[in-house]
Amino acid sequence: ALSPVFPLVTKGDGLYADGSFIQHTTVPYTGSYGSVMLGGLGLLFALLKGTTWEVTDPKRQVVFDAVENA
Repeated sequence: ALSPVFPLVTKGDGLYADGSFIQHTTVPYTGSYGSVMLGGLGLLFALLKGTTWEVTDPKRQVVFDAVENA
């Protein structure tokens, strides 16, 4: 269910390769919606680690990279 969040985008809403986060098509929200999204995903990854619901999609690396690049 989380897999649609992971791919990088080149236009519109989502995470970009440089770590930025766009929402509402053209508005940069790295410090607000983006921060909440990354924090929530980080918490979710930690809470689910070691359970049958652990997030194992290799594309989750995009989230880790966004933290480093933002």
